[in-house]
Amino acid sequence: MKSNTMSLKANAGQKRASWREKLMRLFAFFKNARAELRKVVWPTRQETLQTALVVVAMVVVLALVLWGLDGVLVWLIGSLTGQRG
Repeated sequence: MKSNTMSLKANAGQKRASWREKLMRLFAFFKNARAELRKVVWPTRQETLQTALVVVAMVVVLALVLWGLDGVLVWLIGSLTGQRG
C-alpha cells in the first residue's frame, strides 16, 4: 500500500514538471517567433500599393476575359441548339 502512495506522489511530481516544461517551451516559442518577426524585411507602403494595384488590374482583366468567353460560349451553344434566331 505504501509503494502505491509513493508511486502516485512520484507521478504527481512528473506531471508538475511536465506542466512547467510545457509552459517554458511555450514562452521560448513566442520569444523565438518575436525574434524571427524582427528579421522580416517588410515591404514599403509604395511596394504594397503597387502590388495591390497589379492584383486589382489582373482581376479586372481576367474578369473581362471570362465574361467575353462566357458570351461566346452562350452564343455558340445557342446557335448549335437552334435557340437563337
